Amino acid sequence: MLGQSLLKCTWAKQHEWVSVARRIMIPNNQLQLRPLSIDLNMPQLPEFWEAELEGVEVVINCLGIIRETPHQSFSSLHHLSPEVIFKAAEKKGVRHIIQVSALGAEQATDKLFSHYHRSKKAADDVLKTLSVAHTTLYPSVILSPTGQSTQLFLSLAALPVTSYPNIEAPLQPIAVEDVLATIEKLIDTIAKKETCPEALILVGTTAVTLQTLLSLFKQALGLPIFMIPVPLFLNMLLAECGEWSTRIPFNREMLAMLKAGNASNDQYLPEWLGQPLTPLSVAIQKVVIPGSLVRVRFEYSCLHVGLVFIWCWTACMSLYNYTEGVTLMSQLSAHLPHTGIPEVLYPWAIVGGAALDAAVGLGIAFKKRQALWISLAVLLVYTVIITVGIPEWWLDPLGRVSKNIPIAMMTWVVLMNTPVTERNKRKLS
Repeated sequence: MLGQSLLKCTWAKQHEWVSVARRIMIPNNQLQLRPLSIDLNMPQLPEFWEAELEGVEVVINCLGIIRETPHQSFSSLHHLSPEVIFKAAEKKGVRHIIQVSALGAEQATDKLFSHYHRSKKAADDVLKTLSVAHTTLYPSVILSPTGQSTQLFLSLAALPVTSYPNIEAPLQPIAVEDVLATIEKLIDTIAKKETCPEALILVGTTAVTLQTLLSLFKQALGLPIFMIPVPLFLNMLLAECGEWSTRIPFNREMLAMLKAGNASNDQYLPEWLGQPLTPLSVAIQKVVIPGSLVRVRFEYSCLHVGLVFIWCWTACMSLYNYTEGVTLMSQLSAHLPHTGIPEVLYPWAIVGGAALDAAVGLGIAFKKRQALWISLAVLLVYTVIITVGIPEWWLDPLGRVSKNIPIAMMTWVVLMNTPVTERNKRKLS
């Protein structure tokens, strides 16, 4: 995220760059760029980096993830790969290394509770043992249009009703423009052969709670501010689920980091930059998606939540109104004597139907496209059976059957706006 933003800066045209990433998007700004596509989760040999660093004067390490996955680990990305690069840079005579760490990693190791911060600090400590000049940046949450944290805040804020962990610890986000301005001044200072600070704390102008931050996002989006705090025990339950599924917004470690907060009283950055930092409200306004797209996201969220409710509620009511289900099965059997379900199978049919409805609802909740396709098929089958067996239900003033048509249309809209996962893309290809 930060690396891509860096390459898009106007001042970046004044320099030659070697961009290292797993996937490199080359900006269309006439940049002097040599792309180097590498999976940094697998640290390369020192000899490889010594060859690639030939002629390089400054190394900027923006590498980082907020959450581990089966294919990306904190240890490899935050510590082991940077360590090899830093040592190779020292050997090749690189003039300066700019290490983008994380706010909190500047503390003593015994005070660090998260694997995220410990892995960041491990690379910071390696840098301190080397003879090469360096500057370590300790940023708080960076507000950027393409940042993972920012996208999470936007997604939560775009919901009809935003739920949030009921945590009062402060956050102090900083605009990506201020981080880029810091790196720009460091590079200018290095070019002038002047002394750079060894460390800089990068925090924004205002410390706020998560509730206030999400409220500011909703306000910037022009959406009504409806918010519900989630009790701590439910957050802990969600965090446990997050250990098994990346579709849950946070896991145990991310919850612990939220509870610890991410703020600082250090005010040296604007003094060193020689300019004021971007106010929080302005920073949020800059990362907000254009209004029409936000409205689409808001409406999509409403439809998505509505479909989950319909299917899960139907599953519960099928079991709760078991007797009415038996009556319905009898009516169908009477109208369809050759294809009706035998009476002995009524309980299985009702329980099985409820289980199917619940599975579809949960699948839609986790944004599984297969669940949406299955829901369309189930709607079609239900509608055909009712139409053939009890056609008078089409005349029901409460629309017991006719409601299937707008529900199918809602489902199609949600299906068309639910992204295909990388796994499904591989299957399709």
